[in-house]
Amino acid sequence: MKKSFLAVLPLALFSVIGCDEKPAAKPTTPAKPAPTGASNPAPAPTGGASLLDNAKDKAAAATNSTAASATTLREQAVAAISTKYDAIKQQITGLKDKAPTVPALTKSTYDSAMTTIDGYVKEAEAKLAELKAAASGDTVTKAKEALDGIITKITDAVANAQKMLMPK
Repeated sequence: MKKSFLAVLPLALFSVIGCDEKPAAKPTTPAKPAPTGASNPAPAPTGGASLLDNAKDKAAAATNSTAASATTLREQAVAAISTKYDAIKQQITGLKDKAPTVPALTKSTYDSAMTTIDGYVKEAEAKLAELKAAASGDTVTKAKEALDGIITKITDAVANAQKMLMPK
């Protein structure tokens, strides 16, 4: 008898303690204010249609924010690469101006190098156009990386062509 009483006692205490507690009321929190800089604060949801409209507004705002970030990234990448590319084009122009002074022994190698450089320049111009037209962050990043690789190839080819201009 004592064993069954001891087993029932904790259950009775838990049920008594649980009955005395009142269910916690949900705290009412005011609606969060819109973050500063938000262009269109979303209306407070009042029904099913409003929730859908609210979700659509948030999705549109997120899309606009992502597009603005991609545009900024693209503009920065184009500006940085355009500066490098313009400097390289000046070097190439200088090389072409010096073409008549290339020694006869290296003339065919020099011409081949210049043809390779011209091919790289065409490829770089296509990638630069692709970068300028890129819409998403991933596309911008891929185009920038491809263009950086081409610019490195052009820089190396220009350096090799300049070595051919040096008398031995």
